[in-house]
Amino acid sequence: MTDATRVRPTVLVVDDEPDVADTYALFLSDDRLDDFFGMVSKLSVLREGMTQAELRDSEEYQQLRREAEQLGDE
Repeated sequence: MTDATRVRPTVLVVDDEPDVADTYALFLSDDRLDDFFGMVSKLSVLREGMTQAELRDSEEYQQLRREAEQLGDE
C-alpha cells in the first residue's frame, strides 16, 4: 500500500454557529485529506470576513462547503 492510498481516521470539528459544533469522522486517503483541508482553509478565510447571514447567502462559501462534505462522504 502506498502513502497515496493509505487511509487514516481523522476527526474534524466544524463550528458553523455559536455554541453548535458538528463533528465529522473522516476516513480519507492522504490525497483526499489534503484536498479536504485545503477546502476547509478556504472556508475559514471566507468565514473570517463575513457574518452568518452573509455566509448563508454566499454561493462560493456554500459550494466549497458542499464539496468538502462530498469529500467526507466518499
